[in-house]
Amino acid sequence: MNVNRAMKIYKETHASTIPTMEYIILLLKETIKNIRFCQQAASWDEVQATLSKTQDLLFELMASADRSTEEGERLFTFYVYLNQLIVDVQIQKSTDRLTAVEVFAEQLIEAWEEAQQRTRQRNFTSNMV
Repeated sequence: MNVNRAMKIYKETHASTIPTMEYIILLLKETIKNIRFCQQAASWDEVQATLSKTQDLLFELMASADRSTEEGERLFTFYVYLNQLIVDVQIQKSTDRLTAVEVFAEQLIEAWEEAQQRTRQRNFTSNMV
């Protein structure tokens, strides 16, 4: 079996079997990784390609937001705002606004990790000890 094909299958399987919160955190961490790469990139072509991948991550985050709730709708709107910042970077050809995207993504990771921890405590803590 081709190693690249095996890695692709593994990534697809892994992404489809991890819990939603972990998946969201993973997407946000990858967003930060891409933003940091853009801030250090040698050419604008590299920045454009990476920003396109970052937008794909944000679109995935938008799709994961439960828009049937008020909180989910606000989260969706926030992801749209982050995407708009990236569009602004692409139009202006300046990476200045990427710092804001990075900071917001870091704050979202902290919030999701806290929610994940609370969920685990609620689900795996028992009064029967």
